[in-house]
Amino acid sequence: MFEEYPKYEYPIAAFQLSMVMMGMGAKLGWRDFLHMAKRPKSLAIGLVCQWIVIPLLAVGFGKMLGLGPGLAFGFVLVAAMPGGPMSTLYTHFGGGNAPLAIAMTAITTLASLVTVPLLLEVFGGAATAAGVAMPLGEILREIGLFLFLPLVAGMAIAENAPKIRGFVARWGMRLGTMALLVIVAGSLGSGRVKPMEHGAGLLVWIIVFCVVSQQLSMIPFRIFKLPGEDRLAVGIEMTIRDINLALLLKASLFPAGRGDETFGNAVLFVTLCYGGTALVAGAITAVIFRFVLHPRERKPDSGLLTPESRPTNQ
Repeated sequence: MFEEYPKYEYPIAAFQLSMVMMGMGAKLGWRDFLHMAKRPKSLAIGLVCQWIVIPLLAVGFGKMLGLGPGLAFGFVLVAAMPGGPMSTLYTHFGGGNAPLAIAMTAITTLASLVTVPLLLEVFGGAATAAGVAMPLGEILREIGLFLFLPLVAGMAIAENAPKIRGFVARWGMRLGTMALLVIVAGSLGSGRVKPMEHGAGLLVWIIVFCVVSQQLSMIPFRIFKLPGEDRLAVGIEMTIRDINLALLLKASLFPAGRGDETFGNAVLFVTLCYGGTALVAGAITAVIFRFVLHPRERKPDSGLLTPESRPTNQ
């Protein structure tokens, strides 16, 4: 049933990323970027973690575990991704600083046109030791065509056609999610991803990497006594990565049927496993913050709306 899936992996990945990005863009407005000026310290910490700390951590995990090139590169690929669209939803549910989460997702997504090729070039070779040639032009093309342009198109709709922004946002996310489910089912059904192929130990280490990334990014907020709402926003942002983009780059850089598929399948394994882990880890953190930490830490004059009083998106 899934034997033909590898032939269609790339167009499906391109479609799902484009739909998700257009849907995300329709939820944003250019004014959302202004929120970053309200919490410059929190934003700076988040960006340093996003572009330096977490990629270094990914390289460290690969070295520490003695992973093969494909698995090691998978960790770096995930770490190089901007924040995922779901991060704002999780932050909102947990009572975190949703405007900060929106600003971070938007900034890192737009900046990914530069940061993703750079991070993969710098850290990809360090992680694999064997070195992986990064076709920067191809990476720029994929990000520009299927991430940047749909995102900007969605933002243009939000600004100029507000009556349909809700429809575009909902159906963009829905179609993107359905395509993502096709990728997961096709990868498993075609045998390209086998859950226990690398042993239960690697699955555990992917979980550990996800949780350590999250908690490590939260430490500076405790040290500098910054608002807990900001701590949750950045922690979730470091957890929920744009796996949609990672899947597209994997399909483009290491397509099925091109030479030895071992490397590409290993990258796909880490990417899908991390994506599932991140959704669970982010949900658990949001629930804990909302019902345990948030009531105790939130100051009455913080100026942030609670999840119950914050207006819903259009």
